[in-house]
Amino acid sequence: MKPQALLSWSSGKDCAWTLQVLRARAEVEVVGLVTTFNEAFNRVAMHGVRMVLVEAQAAAAGLPLWAVPLPGRARTRSTNSECEH
Repeated sequence: MKPQALLSWSSGKDCAWTLQVLRARAEVEVVGLVTTFNEAFNRVAMHGVRMVLVEAQAAAAGLPLWAVPLPGRARTRSTNSECEH
């Protein structure tokens, strides 16, 4: 049985390439995508794209999306708190 992994997903080309490589190597099973988003604007924290785009990317990849909401002006302490839940 292969180890399972969640892939950090920012919506950009690098995470898409990483998913492609992980699937091609077949050493781990990617079971979901994780992204953080700004709760006030409903946009991905890393690139500022709308969540609907990331949801479409996850659907196209056939993977569930684990979205971690961050307050409008997130600080490291609040981000860590959200991720602990």
